[in-house]
Amino acid sequence: MANEDRERPVGEPPEQILKAIEQQRGPGEQQIAEQERVQYLGFYLGQEVYALPLRQLREVERVTKIRSVPGAPASVAGLVNLRGEIICALNPKAILSCPETAPAGTPFLVVLRRSEEPLGLVVDSIADIYELSPDQIESPLATWPAERARFFVGTVRVGDSLMGVLDLERMIAP
Repeated sequence: MANEDRERPVGEPPEQILKAIEQQRGPGEQQIAEQERVQYLGFYLGQEVYALPLRQLREVERVTKIRSVPGAPASVAGLVNLRGEIICALNPKAILSCPETAPAGTPFLVVLRRSEEPLGLVVDSIADIYELSPDQIESPLATWPAERARFFVGTVRVGDSLMGVLDLERMIAP
């Protein structure tokens, strides 16, 4: 899924990413038509790029301190205090059975838009915002093990590499 020659960005999230997430916060979310393009946030886990729809995200912040939770499963990275709000930070590398690698810089917390308890995903870096139509999303790779493939809606070709489009509800289900 990765383009080994591509450098991963390690700086702050680009302004256009923050603006795109902010635009998704408008009142009364509209039903998305079948052929309408949807914005996705692309992010890196190691050298692989994954994506989630922006409408499922609340914000993206650098995370400098993650407090571990004794006895928590590997899928829980720990707790993050984000401006006084305690957020359970999930480890998508463990959920997706990706190799554990140290990020090149300070990781990011992708905070999810949910009505229940606040959750976030710890990602290595932010790739970009992608506008995709449903017909661009192909089936998950047949070579993936079933326990990994169940977390994906599909894959999308980005340049000469593939980006995995994740099914957020399946990732965060207990």
